[in-house]
Amino acid sequence: MQMVKYILPIACSITIVGCAAQNNTTHFRYQPPAQEIIAVPNSVNQSFNNDRKIAVLIRRTSFGIVPGDIKYVAEEGTANYLGQQLNPEFINDSLCDTMIAELPVMTMTPRQLYENYPPPFLIKNKFGKDAKIDPRRSTREIIRELEIANLIRDVYSERQLQAIMTEFWLNHFNIYAIKGLVPYYLVDFVNTVRANALGTFPQLLKAVAMSPAMLIYLDNWESASPNFKSRKRFVVMRLRQEWGPFTNRQELLDRLGAAFFMSQGLNENYGRELMELHTIGLHYTQRDVIAAARCLTGWTVAPIQDGGGFLYDDAMHDKGPKQVLGLHVPAGGGFNDGMELLDYLGDSPLAAHFISRELCQFFLSDNPPADLVNNTAKVFLATHGDIKRVLLSIFTSQVFTSAKYYKYKNPYEYIVSAIRAADASFYPSKPLFGFVRSMGLIPFLVNSPKGYSENSASWMDSDLLLEHSNFALALAKNQIKEIDVNYKEMFPNGPVGSSLEMERDFSSQVVGSPLDAKTSDVIAEQIRKKDMPLAEIYALLLDSPEFQER
Repeated sequence: MQMVKYILPIACSITIVGCAAQNNTTHFRYQPPAQEIIAVPNSVNQSFNNDRKIAVLIRRTSFGIVPGDIKYVAEEGTANYLGQQLNPEFINDSLCDTMIAELPVMTMTPRQLYENYPPPFLIKNKFGKDAKIDPRRSTREIIRELEIANLIRDVYSERQLQAIMTEFWLNHFNIYAIKGLVPYYLVDFVNTVRANALGTFPQLLKAVAMSPAMLIYLDNWESASPNFKSRKRFVVMRLRQEWGPFTNRQELLDRLGAAFFMSQGLNENYGRELMELHTIGLHYTQRDVIAAARCLTGWTVAPIQDGGGFLYDDAMHDKGPKQVLGLHVPAGGGFNDGMELLDYLGDSPLAAHFISRELCQFFLSDNPPADLVNNTAKVFLATHGDIKRVLLSIFTSQVFTSAKYYKYKNPYEYIVSAIRAADASFYPSKPLFGFVRSMGLIPFLVNSPKGYSENSASWMDSDLLLEHSNFALALAKNQIKEIDVNYKEMFPNGPVGSSLEMERDFSSQVVGSPLDAKTSDVIAEQIRKKDMPLAEIYALLLDSPEFQER
């Protein structure tokens, strides 16, 4: 192993662990610097001086309030709460980690996943075109177990801010899970995003850019200089990636026809989405796209049979000078061309505003106040994209707890928050995922690199609200397999308590303030229509607009 140090344009350096290989290729593993520990001043407590404001903070920095959370944070102080959540490495999450480690997929390397859940065509090549594929050994099983792991973490993890930010970044850097070899790198991709979710934005951007899942999804792994002379070697490597080892020379020759459909040179997909969706928005030209793609040529993926992972192939790299927006990249930079581009974009004023607006939209409202976005962007620039400090500036802003700004949960957030509010013991089951899919949000299966919409209006049409009601009722009645709802913590008087007592207890435990008078009147009217049991009353409370607010 050799240590290669690259000095970046900004005032810091990173260490890349590299292992030289043949054919001018180098395996790299990006190791971001240790994340800074951030202290939260006690003066923050003054900004959250009542249960409603504390509830808003918990609700927006987690997947939902668990009964007892509001009281706990009020006693411990919001400064302590935020200090813990912004520094998740100091939170013991061993229970959650133990549950997830029981899922086989979550402990396998990409190569082990490839061997244990082989692509369908490999099975058919070996056993014939009529061979049946065991669904427990298909790539869909990888995705299913990862969905289970994410649900477990989002419901049970004590590191809730890290969990909610992982969801945010996974959607921001969306990939389609069933494209090509992506399933085998999906667990690694999610772990990479989680590990960097509260670091700095340039670090996160580089970690994602070197992720095989992203390189394959947006086709950068096959992007090469038009002057690339070793295309035969690349084609053989690519075919071996897709179809596994060749048993004989004739099999290789039969498959070489597929090379016609492969990239014949530069691929612009990642260069375009890197700017438009990941960093600066629509502030670029086609010339910038081409130059960005040229900077990233040679950023590819090693054969999965050899372990997979990021691979830089100098023979594929465009070695000429490039100009991307205001960045001049001299000729001959090699691997560092891509690193300079990522640092330039990730630490730019355009990215500061673009990311700050997305964060304000995520935490506050579809239309956040311009002053908040601008102030957040200033913090972003001053701290070189320090995500912890950017978030703290949003959480402690004067408008953060204003009733004027609100946002509704998407279907996944609603389901997770309802399970947490019910203080339920659960294990993700097929019926539960059925509800997630019926509401239109299927994790890892959104085909567009834009991800799913973060606009509340997308999730509040009448059909989706009916699905909310169906889920709330099934949950409250304990009709969902592997979920056991516990009412005791929230409703001390149980079934003998009046509906008004239930509403009061629900409001104090998971809303933080009384329900709106209109909501209360609607619930009271529903109860008057029939002798409604406890579970149905609880379902109405879960279905209230106040609970559906993020």
